[in-house]
Amino acid sequence: MATISLPILAPDRYHSIAQKYATQDVAEYLQPNVLAGQRVLQRILAREMLGKDMAFLNYIAGGPGPWAIAIGSKVTSRGTVTLNASDPEGEPAIDLRPLSNPIDIDLMIACTKFFRTHYTRDLAEWNVTEIFPGSNVTTDAQFEKLIRNTYNPVAGHHFLGTAAKMPRHLGGVVDEELSVYGVKGLRVADASIMPLLPSAATQFSVYSIGEKAADLLKTKWR
Repeated sequence: MATISLPILAPDRYHSIAQKYATQDVAEYLQPNVLAGQRVLQRILAREMLGKDMAFLNYIAGGPGPWAIAIGSKVTSRGTVTLNASDPEGEPAIDLRPLSNPIDIDLMIACTKFFRTHYTRDLAEWNVTEIFPGSNVTTDAQFEKLIRNTYNPVAGHHFLGTAAKMPRHLGGVVDEELSVYGVKGLRVADASIMPLLPSAATQFSVYSIGEKAADLLKTKWR
């Protein structure tokens, strides 16, 4: 597995993708209650799209084949989690809303083209033949159709952000002490406090959050 920044992933397109996202009206793709915070995150992501310090792709390779799986580590689409009105004590209603922001299509097209270039160029001495999606897929419209028909938002993805650690006026749920705004004695210490996917295994970040939460509780209760 490798984590790859956007300039490496799409050397000919990362500037245009970043510019497109920076000037996008994200309100068209978000719920009103998270708009303020997401505009801040939009500025951060648009800036980081131009650099090499933040990964936008988790690239998992394997065999026999070889094959590759693209996992977007900085998706721009946002889903919703709400109570089930017909059964408030039951499972929550989750709408992942995958690919609802068209920037994610641009990013996945870049991922797919990167794989094609990487395998056909760097493995050329082994006479690699592309089986899927096939050399007949060449235009962005064809790639978009392929992605919308095959994209699986569950496989390999780690969901988070539903209790983001951000200022309350930006839609945050917990503060720097991991305490839930407006609720006495309640803290959150899991992946839900992260407003963005880390450019690494989510599991390790959750370990760190748990250790931090333990330290906060020990400090408070001596």
